[in-house]
Amino acid sequence: MRPDFPSVDRNHLISSASKELFVLLRPSTWEYQYRDGDSDFGLDIEIQVAPQAQVNYTFRVQLKGTEEPSILADGQTLAIKLRRTTLNLYANILEPVMLTVAVVKLGANGKPDLDESKIYWQWLPLELYRLRGSAFAIDRSDQEHVTVHVPIANERKPGLDVVPYLRRRLDEARAVESLGDLVRTTIDKIAGPADAPIQHLLSVFARDPSRLQSVLSLDQDDAYTITTHGPGPRLLIAEGLSHIKVGKTLLAEEVVRGIEAAEVDANPALKASLLMLQGKIAMQRMRKGEALQFFEQAYRVSPEEQYLLAEQEVRFLDAVDRNDSQAIATIKEALASVRTDDGLSLLARVSVFLGEFEVAGRVIGRISESKRTLPTVISLSVQDKWDDVERYVDRATSHPGVSISEAIGLHLIAARARAGTKRWRRRDFPHSGTTSHCRGRRA
Repeated sequence: MRPDFPSVDRNHLISSASKELFVLLRPSTWEYQYRDGDSDFGLDIEIQVAPQAQVNYTFRVQLKGTEEPSILADGQTLAIKLRRTTLNLYANILEPVMLTVAVVKLGANGKPDLDESKIYWQWLPLELYRLRGSAFAIDRSDQEHVTVHVPIANERKPGLDVVPYLRRRLDEARAVESLGDLVRTTIDKIAGPADAPIQHLLSVFARDPSRLQSVLSLDQDDAYTITTHGPGPRLLIAEGLSHIKVGKTLLAEEVVRGIEAAEVDANPALKASLLMLQGKIAMQRMRKGEALQFFEQAYRVSPEEQYLLAEQEVRFLDAVDRNDSQAIATIKEALASVRTDDGLSLLARVSVFLGEFEVAGRVIGRISESKRTLPTVISLSVQDKWDDVERYVDRATSHPGVSISEAIGLHLIAARARAGTKRWRRRDFPHSGTTSHCRGRRA
């Protein structure tokens, strides 16, 4: 029988039930705002998260409703089809998107049966990483839809805590910004780097992967330390080194100007520490020749391994720039007696540059397990073993003990492994001018 008035079809009931379930099962810390109408393009709901009654984080939700979900053969995973262009939009924005799937059981009254209906969720940046190898990669294929996975174990309850995930993303973004600031301070006159320090860092690595560890100085957390008990030059030198560590070169220079030479000349340990500080300032000012002189003098004053490493590190960088294998072989000999993780790490990089990969492997095996990841990945990358690089990086970055700075270095290497050259196309993203369809089918 042909209806004489607008009809309420099954899809409408499922859509309404999905929204009702979303509201009922949302955590109490979520403040929500729907983007109604035809202008959401896959971003249905904006969420503001307010732990301790303070709004600290935001994210977006793509809401899908269904009565008959597709389940993979493992019985543990929902399979949801989304448009490729919508996933490209998610990959092109910084705010994370959560896919929420409402599996609806409608009662006789058209309302959701709260005992039988459930909601499942998954962070789409994680799915993009699984599908594309990066949360920010753009899919330029011709396929219309892509199947994403939602674990059935991710059943959403009112107690769901999204703060750790959102906080980690924010910490990583801040770390990248700090890294950019640090790189910017080390750049003097290189065309166009000031506005794109991370891109400059990537270009350095693309030319020579073995230099990444030097650029980032990720294994220097425990090096160049001095006792800071008591006032005077000892404390000032420690302060200057801490400024250098975060790229505040001007502050470190002010510290040096405040130290009286007579206060340190009679103490070899203090003298060497001050020379180390001056050498590191020179390095951040891109004055490698001057830095080398400071490091050489520090090692003569106090022949400790940390000063030897600083000297040989500069020599190594210079030899790499000149592609001088003979000079690098001499550096390897100078490092023959190193014992610390930092020394072994430098020796491994020198061996990698010389193509002595078996030697490098044995040296890496002597490094503490917690510090051998980056040298290993650098060795694999120099050998163009990019599949091995990706697998190693995936394992390493999933370890709960990996530091943010090391994770950044590893992700830079992984990005190099996955690097592509294709340009974006207009049809790789949702079109605002296309004919509108119902929300449940657009994404």
